[in-house]
Amino acid sequence: MKKKIVLAAGMAVTTLALTFGTNQYIKSVNASDLKINGKAIASVDRNEETDDKGYVINNSEYEFGPEKLAEVDFDEVEKKASSRKPEDYTDEYIRESAAYYSEKGYKLYDNEVYAREAGMVFGYEDGSGELYDFIIGFNACDDHNNVYVVKATPEQFKLFINSEFHMGLSFFPDSKDGSSETYVCNDHCGCVYMLTYDSEKEVLTYILNTQNCTEDYPTDGSGVG
Repeated sequence: MKKKIVLAAGMAVTTLALTFGTNQYIKSVNASDLKINGKAIASVDRNEETDDKGYVINNSEYEFGPEKLAEVDFDEVEKKASSRKPEDYTDEYIRESAAYYSEKGYKLYDNEVYAREAGMVFGYEDGSGELYDFIIGFNACDDHNNVYVVKATPEQFKLFINSEFHMGLSFFPDSKDGSSETYVCNDHCGCVYMLTYDSEKEVLTYILNTQNCTEDYPTDGSGVG
């Protein structure tokens, strides 16, 4: 993993509308109309300012301008980020997911290490210009897939999908299984995105598959999230 220069929202690409077996248009999802298990996410009873559960950090606390970035030893950051093992995660769902991807041969990198030591990871913009990074979770990579699995409150998921929408990625409802709902998106280059949020586990899984991409996107997480 080279310089992991990752901004707080998804890649700014033009999105193709998806159809699901028919020609019927299915509305894409942004934060204003997002529902989880039939409940409008805006109605979730949560104090945004105090009840983030420690799942994110504010980017403003970690200023990494060009001069600071020039001082970052990315090889050391990568080494440290990849040294965290699945069993090191205290959250059972993150731990189980890390073990799953590790067993499949993915390379795993810890989000918190990158956020705190290189100032760049997977996150969102909250609408006021403030940037936030998810820190409980990991990035898993193989030849064609770039995956982020992180803890996120429903409100944080709302802010994240809103960031994606405004960066040009429109997600469409795909499936629902209990407390877990999945959304998908294609871009004009043939990349396929899948976004799953489990409101009970408070786990967000974001997958970018580049197998059919017509552009050479990196599979180490660079430019995603």
